[in-house]
Amino acid sequence: MEIFAPAGNFESLKQAIQSGADCVYLGLDSFNARMKADNFTAETLTQAVKLCHLHGTKVFLTLNILVKPNEFDKALQVASQAYMCGVDGIICADFGLCQILAKHLPGCDVVFSTQANVQNSEGCAVSKQLGINSLVLSREIDKNTLLDVRKTHPDINIEYFVQGALCVAVSGQCQMSSAVDAFSGNRGQCKQPCRQCYSCFYDGKKINEGYLLSTKDLCLADKIDELKNMGINRVKIEGRNRRKEYVGQATEVYRKAIDSKPLTNDDYTNLKKMFNRGDFTKGYMYEADMGKIMYQHSQGHKGVEVGQIEVVKDKFCIANTKQKFTSGDAFKIFRNNIEVGNAVFAENQNGKIKLSYSGKIKAGDKLNVTTQNSLLKRYAELTKKVGVKLQLEAKVNLPIKCIIECKNQRFEFESDFICDKAQNNPTSGDEIAKQMSKLGDTQFTILDIVVKNEDIFLPKSKINEFRRQIFEKVAEKLTQLNRTIPQYQKPQITKKSCKNLIAVCISKPDQVAFVKNCDFIIVKPKEYSTQFLSQFDCKFYLDLPNFALKNDVDLLKKIIQETPNVIGISANSIYAIELAKQFDKKLFLNQGMNIFNDYSANLWDSEGFVYANELTLNEISTFKNQSGFVFAEGYNVCMTLAHCPVQVNFKCTCKNCKYKGDLVYKDKLGNEFLIKRKKLSKCYFELINGHRLSGFEKIDQNHNFYLNLAGLDNEKKKIIADAYTTFAKTGVKNSFAFAEKTTNGHLFKNVK
Repeated sequence: MEIFAPAGNFESLKQAIQSGADCVYLGLDSFNARMKADNFTAETLTQAVKLCHLHGTKVFLTLNILVKPNEFDKALQVASQAYMCGVDGIICADFGLCQILAKHLPGCDVVFSTQANVQNSEGCAVSKQLGINSLVLSREIDKNTLLDVRKTHPDINIEYFVQGALCVAVSGQCQMSSAVDAFSGNRGQCKQPCRQCYSCFYDGKKINEGYLLSTKDLCLADKIDELKNMGINRVKIEGRNRRKEYVGQATEVYRKAIDSKPLTNDDYTNLKKMFNRGDFTKGYMYEADMGKIMYQHSQGHKGVEVGQIEVVKDKFCIANTKQKFTSGDAFKIFRNNIEVGNAVFAENQNGKIKLSYSGKIKAGDKLNVTTQNSLLKRYAELTKKVGVKLQLEAKVNLPIKCIIECKNQRFEFESDFICDKAQNNPTSGDEIAKQMSKLGDTQFTILDIVVKNEDIFLPKSKINEFRRQIFEKVAEKLTQLNRTIPQYQKPQITKKSCKNLIAVCISKPDQVAFVKNCDFIIVKPKEYSTQFLSQFDCKFYLDLPNFALKNDVDLLKKIIQETPNVIGISANSIYAIELAKQFDKKLFLNQGMNIFNDYSANLWDSEGFVYANELTLNEISTFKNQSGFVFAEGYNVCMTLAHCPVQVNFKCTCKNCKYKGDLVYKDKLGNEFLIKRKKLSKCYFELINGHRLSGFEKIDQNHNFYLNLAGLDNEKKKIIADAYTTFAKTGVKNSFAFAEKTTNGHLFKNVK
């Protein structure tokens, strides 16, 4: 098992090496999902790769955003540059880009990012068909699904996040940030609206408030042996936006765990001091109560409780604590788990500490340390070195001969000067060894040195220059590559035109009559069962959810087998493509597939596909394949939630479930988001934009239209379906308008 550590900048990369990471992942200043991190340039990437390879650490580039049509060639160019720099792998989310890179980058491990939303055995099968043999499984999987993946695909490399921030949305299926303020998480610009305060309403009444969508940080340090036994190949630490000391501390802890060294209370305490949101969770694989994944009291770094406030004065307070602190240490102050103030260390006072504070605090409040300099100082510089053994032979009238043994390799060098016979003061072997050992700020250290010399004289300057030259050559030889510039052969994209088709999504049997004139009928039930779906009096495509555990997939297989009217599969994740293949059903690529470019649309033989919701009509117009469907009408799902909002807001469990119907989350600006349940073998929830997307008044006729009419009453469904059908076939607009608020989404507004 290997450790995958984050490197948001060069200092974090050094800490990862120092602390024992087997691999690091990092991004450039484009095409990566953490654009807020410092990131690397083409020049610093080369330096980073050489440094890592000297220490035996692999480097993976994150090229893990979805790529627009006019960016595709640039993305390939960035991948080529990274490949020639020597990266060991590229982590990628875009299906089309992944497939091309996997085919044309020999010796480079192309990895499906967690953003690709691979969560089960069927998804792994499709990944392998695309040439991808390594992937980061979704954080939301359970043990049963993981074991099934390993059993059915023993040859695939599985990575899994074990430490750091958890997204509240199902992996790779979040459009919350782009819906709120046009900053797309799929494009590396997430503004984290999930970390804001929300109020929860049921039946028009406010029942709860707080950080209702903010998850705790994940920590699985005590589960490493179990994960290893279940077949995880790499454990991954989240945190490219966090400080270098966090990277160092987290990597150290997981290095100990993987090496079967016992973890101490200090290990966990120090992890929390570096960054701790909500006192950690075991995540979806281990938490029995899904509500405990959330932490509604605070959304930031909580630190560790170290005492409490005893005395409060105008500018200072006195705290009682058993720990020692120094200048620069920082604190947060909590009351009933709510942050009420901040403080910094001022001075020690007879076993207590004096703090300068801000906020409305009082005696009895809890004191948490969030920055402790004595801990940070442990992570100052990279001191880890590469050990070498030297043998030198210095004879009169001959060049110096040097043999270096390093990392199981042997190198031989000769000086470009000859050794002169000593006239008065010969240079001793000890003097030669001393000068050759002065490796300073290089990445090498001498393990052993043997000098055989005759009666010679060598100036120190010549020894020093020889030392510098040979160790530069050793470093170069240890990191040299044998790669050729990739020559991509991109798949041929056939131009296709739109046929003015209508695809419509419904959820109830009595809605069929209103949409029979549409070209594709997609059924998205609230509860997946054969009995319910058999009531639909039409041939339809069954909409498969964007997330499905093994038990869910087994249920879906049974439904497909037992429901004759299912003529096709509407896919929102790649596992659904495998099910369409297994049951010989037609395929429709729906919104969850996030089709951002022609190459992704071209991968599978489908009856139709929906252009990604975050593309504008202008961007869609640059596709060669114009046969896709524009999401033009309906309520848009911003998130799929694998935790249970009912448990969060009603303080219940599955055994005493208090679900009675839809919830509404409202942010401080008054924006409303509907929380609707969908049920497979277990419950999932969709967070839906309260503003219905409607492009009818502005959109032109030359498109295929996708209408999501689920959630609308039957009268509105008929009006909308008839209006679009008439418009698509004749160009005549029978305008409609309803009372609810609407949005144009991103049809005319670019995401950032």
